[in-house]
Amino acid sequence: MDIDIVRCILKIIPDWKGIVFENDYAKIKPHELETRLTPSLIELQTVWDSIVKEEVRIDEVRRHRSKAYASVQDQLAMIYDDKVNGTNTWQEHIASVKMKYLKF
Repeated sequence: MDIDIVRCILKIIPDWKGIVFENDYAKIKPHELETRLTPSLIELQTVWDSIVKEEVRIDEVRRHRSKAYASVQDQLAMIYDDKVNGTNTWQEHIASVKMKYLKF
């Protein structure tokens, strides 16, 4: 996966102003009023590695959660039964899956 230069710069300097042509480090043109130094390619690669690692981790959490959740049909039955019986089985089910596979 190629590094997304703009995304990495904005991760380091959220309000950075400039243009990156063709996602090429050599073609970075900061805005004329931008006084901060453009991060080095090594800094950008380090940020990119952390972005990719985080995205992989979040995708893994999503996969685990989707397997752990009851089917939509079963969840609808839980919600109906909760309304009829005054219980909160569905909320407990969702909370248990979210606690087992934390995003953060």
